[in-house]
Amino acid sequence: LVPLFALGIYRLAKSRGGFVGWWVLACYIVFVPTAQHSSSHDYYTLVIVPALAVITGIGLSWLFSQGRWQRIVAIIFILAAPIAAQIRMAHRFDPVKSFDTIRTAAAAAIPRDSLVIVEDPTQSIRLYQLNRVGWPLRFGISYTDVCDRIGRGGAYLILDKPLSQYTDSLSLLVDTSAIRLGPLYAYHANEHCRQ
Repeated sequence: LVPLFALGIYRLAKSRGGFVGWWVLACYIVFVPTAQHSSSHDYYTLVIVPALAVITGIGLSWLFSQGRWQRIVAIIFILAAPIAAQIRMAHRFDPVKSFDTIRTAAAAAIPRDSLVIVEDPTQSIRLYQLNRVGWPLRFGISYTDVCDRIGRGGAYLILDKPLSQYTDSLSLLVDTSAIRLGPLYAYHANEHCRQ
């Protein structure tokens, strides 16, 4: 529906924008500096969704009010939107790693006050799943990053795959026997980086 949104912006600009235009502008003014400090934009951008829907609706309404071929284009957009959304979000419907299994296993295996180092491309979801405090490593697992976190008190390294599938140097930082946390692999940090 992005073309309909662009059309709605154009129609709003022609009519001087009104309240909806100021709403969207205010949301972007807040969004830009906030986005620099977080990679998880779902929650604080919800306030803009109704305004974006209104703008898209303005574009759709205008397209329907035009000639016959414009109505056909509008209908194509309406039919294509759920198909495109399904394709875009299909990965979210894949089987997910069990939340309860991970949390229950972490509660049994990792002391509550232990800091953890977690492989987590989403920034903090894995920490939440584990119900632990620590550091997410979003851009890959490197010896330097893990050693730095261990030096700052990290007690466990939690990975998506077995240690053997990462660089050999990681085995210098942790005990090589894994503690299974459902589908995850937890390794107790050794004293190598705390000296």
